[in-house]
Amino acid sequence: MFKLGRITGMAILAAGLITSGWTPQVDAVTGTGGSVTALAAVPAGSTLTADQIAQQVDTVMNQGIEQGHIPGAALVVTQGDKVLYSKGYGYADVERQVPLDPAVTQIRVGSLTKSLTATAAMQLVEQGKLDLKSDINQSLTSFQIPLYEEAQPITLHELLTHTSGLDQSAYHTVAETEQERISADDFFREYVDSQPPVREPGVQFDYNNVGYGLVGKLIEESAGESLEAYMQEHLFRPLEMDSAALSLAEDSPGMPISYDYTEKGYQKISYQYLNIQGSGDLSLTPLDFAPYMIAHLNEGRYKNQSILSPSAIQQMHELQFTAHPLLDGFGYGFFRGELKNGLPMIYHTGEVEGFVSEMALIPSEKLGIFIVVNTANSDVPLHQQAIDAITGLLPVGEQGSEPVIQQTAGALEPYEGRYTYRISSQQGWGRWLRLFERAGFEVEAMDGQLKISGNYPDGSGGVEEKLFLPLAEGVFQEQGGQRKVWFHSQDGEWQMTGIGETTMDATSFVERPAVLLAVYAGLGLFWVIVLLAWLVRYVIRWVRSSTTTSRPPVSRLILLIASVFVIYLPVQLLYGLTRMIYGFSASYRLGLCSLPLIALAAAIALLVLNGRGLAKGSLPAIGRSLLALVALIHTGYLLYWNMLSVHLF
Repeated sequence: MFKLGRITGMAILAAGLITSGWTPQVDAVTGTGGSVTALAAVPAGSTLTADQIAQQVDTVMNQGIEQGHIPGAALVVTQGDKVLYSKGYGYADVERQVPLDPAVTQIRVGSLTKSLTATAAMQLVEQGKLDLKSDINQSLTSFQIPLYEEAQPITLHELLTHTSGLDQSAYHTVAETEQERISADDFFREYVDSQPPVREPGVQFDYNNVGYGLVGKLIEESAGESLEAYMQEHLFRPLEMDSAALSLAEDSPGMPISYDYTEKGYQKISYQYLNIQGSGDLSLTPLDFAPYMIAHLNEGRYKNQSILSPSAIQQMHELQFTAHPLLDGFGYGFFRGELKNGLPMIYHTGEVEGFVSEMALIPSEKLGIFIVVNTANSDVPLHQQAIDAITGLLPVGEQGSEPVIQQTAGALEPYEGRYTYRISSQQGWGRWLRLFERAGFEVEAMDGQLKISGNYPDGSGGVEEKLFLPLAEGVFQEQGGQRKVWFHSQDGEWQMTGIGETTMDATSFVERPAVLLAVYAGLGLFWVIVLLAWLVRYVIRWVRSSTTTSRPPVSRLILLIASVFVIYLPVQLLYGLTRMIYGFSASYRLGLCSLPLIALAAAIALLVLNGRGLAKGSLPAIGRSLLALVALIHTGYLLYWNMLSVHLF
């Protein structure tokens, strides 16, 4: 749950670079919309020049922001120990026509924060204050992480590689105002009480914001200061990242606006304050991200400062976990992968309230690329297009493995089906978000290969069909591409790993989110019909009995049951979806979410009152009993998905 300003003028830009600690040779030119391109001196022996990059990316960026309705974007490229290229495109503020300037505009990088959190943790590992293989509970004082059944304790290594087995969390992860933000201690005490680990640590990669929030808490415990204070002293200042901050206010100077694009045009996205800062709360100007890339590409050094030893940097970059030896894996704070030309790269992406960013590092070329946009609903994969354009200038590396086995369509049929991301919580309030998960892929066997259709993370934004050829038993490689997927069985159920940031489960028809949501909506519609039928029946009986002194009784219990569900379901849905990330009020948790329990009691009473008539085969009694039975089933359905004030999971 956690799917990017400018200023014009050579003198102003140069002044901004100098005051922020940058002293490259600058040659500024004006681009589309008044954006500024900063061209640094090319490092000695470099295979790229700033002019080459400009020729490759300017058209891509300008066309991308126009065709994809992207308000603004920024691109920063480093090579060696220099900033090679920096440019802003479009606007940080559409209404006021404020350009997005990589030297001035303060943007949020979302989950790219995790890479810096991992770097900070590795500093403390080098100092002996944290240990990669020790039980993290030894460093936690205000709460403890429970064990999963009889499994081993969770370690820092498993947090850094997203293999901790912790449950996902969408509940109460952000606040609407700075005053409403809760401390990491308060968040984790609430979290561990309701959401213990869901699997053994170290066995499965599942991207998890909570895990890196917990790394941030470990840093605070070990360093004896806030995560913000630690990063300022040990990362931001040494790297001269003067604009970097974890606690930036909404009205801070230079803060841009993020947008959704709809039929009505650009719609502003509300600002959010993260309660688990280590997972995604970093804000900075795009140009200030350059020193971080330079340090990681130069064995931990930037200018005369060293943030980590070369061996620690190598440890962060090298493979620390992979689901299968033929698949790309994860280091500490970095995904590992390959460019289209076969060169290895390490990277990370980030998204928060409409800001979407990506960092790609190519260690063999000491090349760093950072790109950020300020909308999340574009159908143009601008990040990937820009990275492909730049890295297309690089030499060709060793190409990936070619398919080496032949398989018939019949042998591939077990892999067929619908595979769905499971990014919602398995416990706690976020469990029922499962009904609204839409990301997934259809797998079909054909002619000894697999056709996998879905919305690819680096695709066009729509459903795409790609062919995958067998590379090894259960492993397939994209035809003409580098992506690999692995099909494997877990407890008798097929899973697919390799697309996106988590393992996907084969989903039967009745388990599909669309079907689950249809059941929810169908039951709601059923009770609307029952309520309307009751009212019509009541009016008819009232009219018929208007000339008499007595009126035939109508079951008030049915009215109560139907009314409860008709009130509860839409309010629960609308309020729950909009308030999940902010946390629920006590009146919602204990009041509204208890209404179905009243319907449950009324249904039981209705069954008891109609027991004798049911035994006699009375049709009215049978009808009322069936209504009571539906109410019981409906309440059980809500209980299963943790929609009530009491939780089953």
